[in-house]
This record gives sequence, structure tokens and C-alpha cells, in this order.
Amino acid sequence: MPVINIKVSISNLEYSEKFNTRAIIQDNILKYREKDKTIVKYYLDSNILERENNKLKLKYNFIIKNNTTGKIFSKELQKEVPISIYTNKILRQGNNIIVEYKIENNIFNYRIEEIK
Repeated sequence: MPVINIKVSISNLEYSEKFNTRAIIQDNILKYREKDKTIVKYYLDSNILERENNKLKLKYNFIIKNNTTGKIFSKELQKEVPISIYTNKILRQGNNIIVEYKIENNIFNYRIEEIK
């Protein structure tokens, strides 16, 4: 299972976060851990993003130029909330991924860049 160094960024008009970390690729799933111990999985074949920590579990399915329903599950409340996602673009070159998507009126840019 290859280990790679990556730079991750997520931003919208009000928020921006960037950090470097190590990731593994196993069964065509890119996996990494954020500073707050959130485990992130990006399914390279199906463009599904999953994030999980001790409070939430999130699953977004990105399909270019389509509306999909994401799921956010609150572990504390034991309740799942559906969320509408519109994917503007998905660009992938090797292990570099750019996803631009819209939730409500917020446009998000999610990037994974391999550091060589």
C-alpha cells in the first residue's frame, strides 16, 4: 500500500483551510487523517468523500453536473440529515484531485495535491 505526502485544502468564500499530511492508497481509496483525528476517505473510482470523527459521519457522492444527496450523521443525536450537493467539476490527474461543489448557496473547492 503506497504512502504519499499530500496537501489538502478546502475553501469557500468564508472559510479556508490548508494542511499537509501523509496518505495511503488502498483498494483505490485515498485515506488520510486530519489534525483533529478526523479520518477521511476519498474513493477514487466513484468520487465519494467520507469523513468521520467522534461527533459526525459525513458521506458526499460527487457526480459532475448533477444533484446528489449527501448524508451527515450526528453521533450524539443519533440522527441523519440529508444535504443537497451540486457538483460543478471534478478534475483528477494521478493522485491530484479537485472537486468544486455547491451546498445551498456556498461553493466549495476541495483539493488533494500529491507532494513529490
